[in-house]
Amino acid sequence: MASRPEVDLLAESEAQAKAAAAASADPEGLGRENRACEVATLCAHAALEAFINREGYDRAKALWEAHERLDLPQKWRTILEQLTKSPVDMGSGTAQAIKRLCRDRNAIAHYKGAGTPSSPEFFGQPTPMNRKAGRVNVSPTRAYWTAALAARHAQAVRRAMNDFFAAVGESTPEWLLNA
Repeated sequence: MASRPEVDLLAESEAQAKAAAAASADPEGLGRENRACEVATLCAHAALEAFINREGYDRAKALWEAHERLDLPQKWRTILEQLTKSPVDMGSGTAQAIKRLCRDRNAIAHYKGAGTPSSPEFFGQPTPMNRKAGRVNVSPTRAYWTAALAARHAQAVRRAMNDFFAAVGESTPEWLLNA
Protein backbone atom coordinates (compact mmCIF):
# COMPACT_ATOMS: atom_id res chain seq x y z
CA MET A 1 0.00 0.00 0.00
CA ALA A 2 1.20 3.50 -0.80
CA SER A 3 2.14 5.75 2.07
CA ARG A 4 -0.78 7.64 3.58
CA PRO A 5 0.48 10.73 5.42
CA GLU A 6 -2.94 11.25 6.95
CA VAL A 7 -2.38 8.09 9.04
CA ASP A 8 0.80 9.49 10.61
CA LEU A 9 -0.74 12.92 11.07
CA LEU A 10 -3.83 11.47 12.75
CA ALA A 11 -1.62 9.34 15.02
CA GLU A 12 0.41 12.42 15.96
CA SER A 13 -2.76 14.39 16.66
CA GLU A 14 -3.96 11.63 18.97
CA ALA A 15 -0.54 11.42 20.66
CA GLN A 16 -0.53 15.17 21.25
CA ALA A 17 -4.05 14.97 22.68
CA LYS A 18 -2.75 12.38 25.17
CA ALA A 19 0.22 14.64 25.97
CA ALA A 20 -2.19 17.51 26.59
CA ALA A 21 -4.21 15.28 28.91
CA ALA A 22 -1.07 14.33 30.84
CA ALA A 23 -0.05 18.00 31.13
CA SER A 24 -3.54 18.96 32.31
CA ALA A 25 -3.09 16.73 35.38
CA ASP A 26 0.01 18.73 36.36
CA PRO A 27 -0.75 22.02 38.20
CA GLU A 28 2.26 23.54 36.43
CA GLY A 29 1.41 22.02 33.04
CA LEU A 30 -1.03 24.56 31.61
CA GLY A 31 1.40 25.93 29.02
CA ARG A 32 2.37 22.41 27.94
CA GLU A 33 -1.31 21.47 27.69
CA ASN A 34 -2.00 24.53 25.52
CA ARG A 35 0.93 23.82 23.20
CA ALA A 36 0.12 20.11 22.88
CA CYS A 37 -3.47 21.08 22.03
CA GLU A 38 -2.26 23.47 19.36
CA VAL A 39 -0.01 20.80 17.81
CA ALA A 40 -2.85 18.26 17.98
CA THR A 41 -5.10 20.76 16.20
CA LEU A 42 -2.56 21.44 13.46
CA CYS A 43 -1.93 17.73 12.91
CA ALA A 44 -5.65 16.92 12.90
CA HIS A 45 -6.29 19.59 10.27
CA ALA A 46 -3.36 18.41 8.14
CA ALA A 47 -4.55 14.79 8.43
CA LEU A 48 -8.05 15.66 7.27
CA GLU A 49 -6.84 17.87 4.45
CA ALA A 50 -4.41 15.19 3.23
CA PHE A 51 -7.22 12.64 3.36
CA ILE A 52 -9.73 14.79 1.48
CA ASN A 53 -7.15 15.81 -1.12
CA ARG A 54 -6.14 12.19 -1.75
CA GLU A 55 -9.69 10.88 -1.94
CA GLY A 56 -10.81 13.80 -4.11
CA TYR A 57 -7.91 13.42 -6.51
CA ASP A 58 -8.11 9.63 -6.71
CA ARG A 59 -11.89 9.45 -7.10
CA ALA A 60 -12.79 12.53 -9.15
CA LYS A 61 -9.62 14.06 -10.58
CA ALA A 62 -11.23 16.52 -13.04
CA LEU A 63 -13.63 17.86 -10.44
CA TRP A 64 -10.88 17.95 -7.88
CA GLU A 65 -8.52 20.01 -9.95
CA ALA A 66 -11.27 22.62 -10.40
CA HIS A 67 -12.12 22.71 -6.68
CA GLU A 68 -8.86 21.92 -4.87
CA ARG A 69 -8.42 25.51 -3.63
CA LEU A 70 -11.71 25.56 -1.71
CA ASP A 71 -11.58 25.73 2.07
CA LEU A 72 -11.64 22.38 3.83
CA PRO A 73 -15.37 22.23 4.71
CA GLN A 74 -16.28 23.10 1.10
CA LYS A 75 -13.85 20.50 -0.26
CA TRP A 76 -15.49 17.96 2.05
CA ARG A 77 -18.96 18.89 0.81
CA THR A 78 -17.99 19.08 -2.87
CA ILE A 79 -16.29 15.69 -3.06
CA LEU A 80 -19.00 13.91 -1.08
CA GLU A 81 -21.80 15.45 -3.12
CA GLN A 82 -20.04 14.49 -6.34
CA LEU A 83 -19.44 10.93 -5.23
CA THR A 84 -22.81 10.29 -3.59
CA LYS A 85 -24.96 12.47 -5.87
CA SER A 86 -26.72 13.63 -2.69
CA PRO A 87 -26.56 16.91 -0.76
CA VAL A 88 -24.36 16.98 2.33
CA ASP A 89 -25.86 18.37 5.51
CA MET A 90 -23.36 21.05 6.54
CA GLY A 91 -25.22 21.35 9.85
CA SER A 92 -24.40 17.75 10.79
CA GLY A 93 -22.12 16.98 13.71
CA THR A 94 -19.27 15.95 11.42
CA ALA A 95 -19.53 19.07 9.26
CA GLN A 96 -19.69 21.31 12.34
CA ALA A 97 -16.66 19.56 13.83
CA ILE A 98 -14.74 20.13 10.57
CA LYS A 99 -15.68 23.83 10.64
CA ARG A 100 -14.53 24.20 14.25
CA LEU A 101 -11.28 22.37 13.51
CA CYS A 102 -10.63 24.76 10.60
CA ARG A 103 -11.44 27.82 12.69
CA ASP A 104 -9.09 26.66 15.44
CA ARG A 105 -6.33 25.75 13.00
CA ASN A 106 -6.61 29.17 11.38
CA ALA A 107 -6.32 30.88 14.76
CA ILE A 108 -3.00 29.09 15.23
CA ALA A 109 -1.60 29.18 11.70
CA HIS A 110 -2.57 32.73 10.74
CA TYR A 111 -0.82 34.77 13.39
CA LYS A 112 -2.45 38.16 13.91
CA GLY A 113 -0.07 39.67 16.44
CA ALA A 114 0.32 39.86 20.19
CA GLY A 115 -2.85 39.24 22.09
CA THR A 116 -4.20 36.61 19.71
CA PRO A 117 -4.76 33.03 20.83
CA SER A 118 -1.60 31.69 19.16
CA SER A 119 0.88 34.32 20.33
CA PRO A 120 3.29 33.59 23.20
CA GLU A 121 2.45 37.02 24.63
CA PHE A 122 -1.18 36.06 24.88
CA PHE A 123 -0.52 33.12 27.17
CA GLY A 124 1.72 35.06 29.57
CA GLN A 125 1.55 33.97 33.17
CA PRO A 126 -1.57 32.74 34.96
CA THR A 127 -2.97 34.91 37.70
CA PRO A 128 -2.36 33.92 41.34
CA MET A 129 -3.93 30.80 42.73
CA ASN A 130 -7.59 30.97 43.58
CA ARG A 131 -7.39 29.28 46.96
CA LYS A 132 -11.10 28.45 47.20
CA ALA A 133 -11.22 26.61 43.88
CA GLY A 134 -7.67 25.30 44.14
CA ARG A 135 -7.07 26.23 40.52
CA VAL A 136 -5.08 28.77 38.58
CA ASN A 137 -7.18 31.52 37.01
CA VAL A 138 -6.44 31.95 33.32
CA SER A 139 -7.96 33.97 30.53
CA PRO A 140 -10.90 32.34 28.74
CA THR A 141 -8.89 32.04 25.52
CA ARG A 142 -5.92 30.43 27.22
CA ALA A 143 -8.33 28.02 28.85
CA TYR A 144 -9.72 27.23 25.37
CA TRP A 145 -6.67 25.23 24.18
CA THR A 146 -7.26 22.19 26.39
CA ALA A 147 -6.74 18.45 26.34
CA ALA A 148 -10.48 18.02 25.79
CA LEU A 149 -10.35 20.20 22.68
CA ALA A 150 -7.32 18.32 21.36
CA ALA A 151 -9.15 15.02 21.81
CA ARG A 152 -12.29 16.40 20.13
CA HIS A 153 -10.30 17.48 17.08
CA ALA A 154 -8.54 14.12 16.73
CA GLN A 155 -11.84 12.28 17.16
CA ALA A 156 -13.52 14.57 14.62
CA VAL A 157 -10.96 13.65 11.97
CA ARG A 158 -11.36 9.95 12.63
CA ARG A 159 -15.17 10.36 12.49
CA ALA A 160 -14.97 12.39 9.26
CA MET A 161 -12.88 9.68 7.62
CA ASN A 162 -15.27 6.96 8.78
CA ASP A 163 -18.28 9.00 7.66
CA PHE A 164 -16.68 9.52 4.24
CA PHE A 165 -16.33 5.79 3.64
CA ALA A 166 -19.86 5.13 4.91
CA ALA A 167 -21.27 7.85 2.61
CA VAL A 168 -19.62 6.34 -0.46
CA GLY A 169 -20.84 2.86 0.53
CA GLU A 170 -17.50 1.40 1.56
CA SER A 171 -16.42 -0.22 4.78
CA THR A 172 -13.73 1.47 6.84
CA PRO A 173 -10.36 0.39 5.41
CA GLU A 174 -7.81 -1.49 7.48
CA TRP A 175 -5.35 1.41 7.42
CA LEU A 176 -7.88 3.56 9.31
CA LEU A 177 -9.01 0.82 11.66
CA ASN A 178 -5.37 0.20 12.60
CA ALA A 179 -4.33 3.86 12.75
